[in-house]
Formats: sequence, structure tokens, C-alpha cells
Amino acid sequence: METRRKASLVAAQDDDTERIVEFLCETMLRDHSEAAVRRLIEYRWSGQIPNRGFMLLDSGRVVGYLGTVYSERMTLVGRTLICNLTAWYVEPEYRAQSLGLLAATLGQKEYTFTALTPNATSVSILRRLGFVELSHQFRVYLPVMNLGSLFAGGAQVLTRSEEITPYLNASDRTILEDHLALGCSHVLLVSDREYGYVVARRRRLTGRLRGLPISEILYVSNKAFVVKGFERVKWALMLQDRSVATAVDDSVFGQLRPALGIPRARTRLFRSQVLGANDLDSVYSEIVLLFD
Repeated sequence: METRRKASLVAAQDDDTERIVEFLCETMLRDHSEAAVRRLIEYRWSGQIPNRGFMLLDSGRVVGYLGTVYSERMTLVGRTLICNLTAWYVEPEYRAQSLGLLAATLGQKEYTFTALTPNATSVSILRRLGFVELSHQFRVYLPVMNLGSLFAGGAQVLTRSEEITPYLNASDRTILEDHLALGCSHVLLVSDREYGYVVARRRRLTGRLRGLPISEILYVSNKAFVVKGFERVKWALMLQDRSVATAVDDSVFGQLRPALGIPRARTRLFRSQVLGANDLDSVYSEIVLLFD
């Protein structure tokens, strides 16, 4: 019979970083480098960070943890607080307290919550707690699949941050500044009248296409304009990232999404009183921070 033990549940703070990193590197994130795990805990960008997640302690030793990545975003409803749920692991003898970690996190009522990499068990639990589908798939776009958008009349493509920054509004400029040191790719499609700003992250596919390097788009401003020049944006991202394709979650473009993408299954969830699926993106999240 499995032994159940009792641990104390506390909000993690900056001075807990070392023991959290050690715990995660020995458990669910052991396939990642220590530097990547540390970045997930120690991230610093504009906005308030109330804690570094919630943990279970037994005699000072971390035996459970649920990670959080907080951000303050300007949305259509104004300033919005967002909490991205990340690593969730509890040692077997303390599993009875797993939901306590989740309850403490979700008890922060002022936040919109996202779960961008949940496993099947987490999906089931989160759905019962009011989470709904952000998306159920993403699409892979190979080169030349969108040739109709190759010639965006009068628009130019910029990829250097010093060239991009002068065109951006305050909200997009903050996103650029907060993500410059995190290895993201930045592309600006700009004309005399408008611009579309894109942030992406290089990663490798899993499953049948395992190992294939792609550029996954995490954020798009002015979606309709970017779709008009999508082929040029794709090439700019692939050249920066040395990738062979571009991927976009269905929630990014919504009904405006470019045609001809190859769909692949992936469940992402969210819970919010103020935002809908098309109002959310993947910057300021574990997708940005947890890379090797």
C-alpha cells in the first residue's frame, strides 16, 4: 500500500529558486538543461510577479511544485493579468496534495489562466475546474505553400530589432524588449499605412516528424495584414531560425488563418472571465522560457 505523507503548501519566492531548480531537474524536467529550468523560474520582465509558483515542503525539502509564469498585458478590455501554468509534479507519497497546489494557484481570482502544454491527466482535471479549449491543433506551413501572399504590395520585411522598434506602439515595444534576450525571432511586415509584428520561437516537432526544426509563431499583431504577406513572413522567420517550416496554433489567427496548413493535434486550455480564445497568445509563457 502506498504511504501518504503530509507536506506544507507555500508560495515560492525568489530565494526558493535553487531548491526548485534542483527538484525539477531531478524529476519532470530532467531532459532539460539546468539553465533552461532556471530560466523558467527566474524570468524577469515588466509587470508584477507575485510568486514563483507554489510548492510542497517536507522538512524544508521540495516534494511538489506547480510553476507559474505571470504577465501583465494590454488587451481589448484593458490591463489584464495572465498566469501561465507550467511544470506540475508531486512525489508519489505526497500525491494526495497535488490538487492543493492547483487550488492555491487558481485561488488568485484576478488572473486569466493558460495551460499550453498539459498532458492528458492535466487536461481532464483542468476541464473539470472550468478550463475550456484554447485550441485543439496547430498547423505546419511548408515553404511556398502560400505563394499567393508572396507579394504584399508596397510592404517591406524587417528583422533587426533596431529597425523594428521605431514602428511599434507601446504594447508591442514592451513585448519586443521583454523577449529580446530569450532567443525569439522577430519580424515586422510594414507598409506606409500599417504594420504587422510577429514573434516566433524555434523548436523541433515531435511524433512522425520528430526532430524537424520549425519556427512556431507565438504572437501576431494586425493579423489580417500579416496573412496578406504570410509567405514573406515565413521566409524571414525560417532564415532567422534555420528552420524548414513555420507552425501556428489555430488560436493565433482564428478565422483569419492562412490556407493550406498541415494540421497536427495539440490541446491547449484557458480559464478567463474577461478574454476569449482569440485574445490570447504564447509570449510571456513557458514556450518562450523553457528551451535548450
